[in-house]
Amino acid sequence: YESFDPELVLLDISMPEMNGFEVSLHVRETFPDWIPIIFLSSHEEPEMIAKAIDAGGDDYLIKPVDKLVLNSKLIAMQRIAHMRRELKQATAQLEQVNQLLTQQANEDGLTKLFNRRYIDQKLDSMVAWHGRHHMPMAMILLDVDFFKPFNDNYGHIEGDRCLQAIANQ
Repeated sequence: YESFDPELVLLDISMPEMNGFEVSLHVRETFPDWIPIIFLSSHEEPEMIAKAIDAGGDDYLIKPVDKLVLNSKLIAMQRIAHMRRELKQATAQLEQVNQLLTQQANEDGLTKLFNRRYIDQKLDSMVAWHGRHHMPMAMILLDVDFFKPFNDNYGHIEGDRCLQAIANQ
């Protein structure tokens, strides 16, 4: 049943080939996204109910099941599934925004090179790593000589172009 894409699973404990506990565990292993699993069984024992929930069940109804109760449970599971989808979507959007914010916090907007804050943090961690592992380390730091007079003479737009040209080398 790996080819199915279920939105809900209704199980009995007693079934041919596999029991409901095994099916529930297999569903949880096979499908990474949450799928509501409701057990419908004539077993009333608290141990059976606990075992069903431990096997991945989300609810347990004792047969015979009232249609109104079953319908209410299905509506509740749909509502939970909908909220989980919305939460997953919001989490993905938040991760994208966080990646963008991290990028913006770590790079210069004009040159797209790492900024001083990022380099200072990275340098601290690299010096510590090389020190712990007794490894040599080399670093090159570039400075643009006479940039201020260039900027004053040719203007900020040309100064920006100059920095971008240097960054692209």
